Amino acid sequence: MTRSGLKAGLTICLTLGLADLGLINFWLGPAAWPPAPTEPVALNMPVPPKVEPPPKVEPPPKVEPPPKVEPPPRVEPPPRVEPPPRVEPPPRVEPPPRVEPPRVEPAMAHTVVKFETSSYAVPPQLRPQLHRLAAALKGVPNVTVEVGGHTDQRGEETFNNRLSLLRANAVVHFLRTLGVRNARFNVHGFGETRPLDPKDTPTAWRANRRVEVDIIQNKR
Repeated sequence: MTRSGLKAGLTICLTLGLADLGLINFWLGPAAWPPAPTEPVALNMPVPPKVEPPPKVEPPPKVEPPPKVEPPPRVEPPPRVEPPPRVEPPPRVEPPPRVEPPRVEPAMAHTVVKFETSSYAVPPQLRPQLHRLAAALKGVPNVTVEVGGHTDQRGEETFNNRLSLLRANAVVHFLRTLGVRNARFNVHGFGETRPLDPKDTPTAWRANRRVEVDIIQNKR
């Protein structure tokens, strides 16, 4: 059979649906299809060991994602506070200079007024002395004036005590008539008990007939 006849027979078999192996062998002959099996060739090859499948790995447990944490609300910074304006300290005020209160001159702090025998009238020649004393007293506030009258040792004691007090009051009255209002007068009559000169002479008598005026400067 020629190759062209074989192709034509195949075409017919396929067309008629008769393509089984018996008909094909009939047309083709024993040596055409399928080819005769050959003897298996023994291959001296080692048999690979049996590979065990890897152990089943369990999937890791499902981890839940952490809850979503909301960010804290934004805190607005406090408004800037401007520092207060600097206050300059007030200028230092110097204390006023200490004013010393007026004082009576030492020469006027103790005054002696002499009197005539048995008289309590202020002698005219001693009135300028009392004018100076009054001026000193009016210039000094808050003073105390101690006025003490004295007599000589002649005469009776009762008369001398009364006469010494009259002499002291006469001096105070004269100072007040000159405008001395701010002084406090303490008037005493000592009679013949405090003589300056204890002798029994005209000179001693003249020295003891007196009024002593002492100015005491009171503290403020």
